[in-house]
Amino acid sequence: MWEIYAYQNADSLFGVFNASAAIHASGDYASAVAAVAFCGFVAALIAYAFAPEKLQGWKWLASVVLVFGILIVPKVTVGIIDKTGGSPVKVVDNVPFGVALLGSLTSTIGHTLTGLFETAFQVIPGAGALPAELSYQQNGLMFGNRLVRETGNVVFQDPAFRTDLVNFI
Repeated sequence: MWEIYAYQNADSLFGVFNASAAIHASGDYASAVAAVAFCGFVAALIAYAFAPEKLQGWKWLASVVLVFGILIVPKVTVGIIDKTGGSPVKVVDNVPFGVALLGSLTSTIGHTLTGLFETAFQVIPGAGALPAELSYQQNGLMFGNRLVRETGNVVFQDPAFRTDLVNFI
């Protein structure tokens, strides 16, 4: 199963992957792909008939067969993991391999970078440390909203600095 990491958008990703699985399982989609492949095969034959030394048509045909044979035809199962909530993994079957590969690769890279950055910034000593309850992994897309709301509660202890800051703003 290919894993897709989500931050409060698991429902929309579930819908997108379900739609992709439904489109690629449709008989109309298969008919359209067959029609395009047939027209391409005829064009490849004509191109080969007029210029057999170039073999451009066969290269096109080979690339179409490879792309569809590797990225579209194989179907895999995708699990959408919501990192901000306690909802269970949403599983979508029959997702094309290319779609699952791209989604899993990009979300895994983003999830790994998010974890690395939050780990690094939470260990900053002193007042610059990010509290664990304000982490992006726990709050998702509402992280910025909560962070801005929490900055309103900041009180500076030095009265001269507070006066200077108010005058500056």
